[in-house]
Amino acid sequence: MVIDFHTHIFPDKLAEKAIAKLSAIGGIPALSDGKADGLLKCMQEDGIDISVVLNVATNVEQVENVNRFAAFIKEHYPNLIPFGSLHPQSENPRKIVKALKDGGIKGIKLHPDYVETQVDDERFAPVFAAADEFDMPVVIHAGWDFKSPDHVHASADAILKVIGRFPNLKLVCAHFGCNRFWDDVVKKLCGKNLYFDTAIACERFGMKRETAETIIKNHDDEKILFGSDMPWCRAQEVLRFIDSLDIPGEQKEKIYYKNAKKLLGLPA
Repeated sequence: MVIDFHTHIFPDKLAEKAIAKLSAIGGIPALSDGKADGLLKCMQEDGIDISVVLNVATNVEQVENVNRFAAFIKEHYPNLIPFGSLHPQSENPRKIVKALKDGGIKGIKLHPDYVETQVDDERFAPVFAAADEFDMPVVIHAGWDFKSPDHVHASADAILKVIGRFPNLKLVCAHFGCNRFWDDVVKKLCGKNLYFDTAIACERFGMKRETAETIIKNHDDEKILFGSDMPWCRAQEVLRFIDSLDIPGEQKEKIYYKNAKKLLGLPA
C-alpha cells in the first residue's frame, strides 16, 4: 500500500488556468491536467492507493471556496483525502477549523510563500492554536519555493519558533523538512516533534540519496510521510528514489503508508 500525502488538484473549471499559471511560476510542466480524474488516473498507473489533496487559499477571499471544494472532494472521491486551508487574515480561524473538523476534513494546508507571510508571524498563531485544539494536522510548504526564490517564509529557525509555541501541534514540513536547506534540517529539525514529507524528493529536484538517508536516520522514522507533489512530480519518480535508499524495508513501509494511516486516523 502507498499513501501519497502531498498532491494538488483544482476544480475542473479552474484547472487549466491554474495549471498554466503555476507551471509558468515554477518553469515546470505539469504531469497531469490538475483535475481529480487526472490525479486518479496517475494514481492507478503509479500504484498509489490514497492521495491527500492539499488545497491552498492564496488570499483571504478564497478560503470559503477552497474549503467548499475540499468538502466536494471528500463527498465524491473516496480515494482522495482533502485538506482545507486558511489565510493569515482569516477572521475567526477557530470557527473555520472547527467547521472543517465537523465536516470530516482531516487537516489543513498553509503556504507561507504564496500568502507572503512568515510562518512564525503572529497572524498565523490563531490558525495553529485552532489546529492544535481540534487535533488537525497542518502541512506547510517549508524552505525554498519558486514563488519566492529570494525570500524563504518557512525557514528552519521560523519552524522551531512555531513548535516552541505549539509543542503539541501536528506540523508537517513539506519537502523533507525545509526544501534545499538540508543542513539546517539535520542540525535543527531532525529529532523534533515534526513530520517531514518526501514531496519532490528525487535527484531531478536536487535531492541526493545520501542527504535523504541522513535525514531519515536522524529523525523519528514514524514522522516521515511519502509525498510526490503531483502534478509537478509523479509518485513513481519519488517511489523509485525512496526504494533506492539504503534504509530498512520496515522504515520504507512506515514512510509509504503506516505513518500516514496513523496521522490521518485511518483504520489499521
